[in-house]
Amino acid sequence: MEQTLKEQIYGSEEEHRQKLARLERDPKILEANKELIRQFLTDKAAEGVTTVRLNIILTALVRVARASPKAFSDFEEKDVREAVGTLERKEISQWTKNISKSCLKILLKRLGKATSVYDWIKNKRPPNRLRSED
Repeated sequence: MEQTLKEQIYGSEEEHRQKLARLERDPKILEANKELIRQFLTDKAAEGVTTVRLNIILTALVRVARASPKAFSDFEEKDVREAVGTLERKEISQWTKNISKSCLKILLKRLGKATSVYDWIKNKRPPNRLRSED
């Protein structure tokens, strides 16, 4: 079956299933974090979040989970700082870093963590690459 233009640009249910399968096979991610990510995605889907956004959230949380040897449920402020520091040092766009930090912050809030654990996380403004003639 051929993908629609929307599916080609934003991804499809099939792509989401493939990303979930990769999550399951990823040896760098703790089983506890895999379960928390799955549950978080289920909750977001129940809230009406689109497949496109679910894929973005999944990719962001996988990125954070790979950066930490500790379960999200056990995170303390120092663990969050280490994970965010690892993200900040990566050669990825500021937009990607911001999305990853935002998803982590929302997840920690959902887990009932004290606001002091995640409240300090701030997003940086990505550079404006538009030229004046644009």
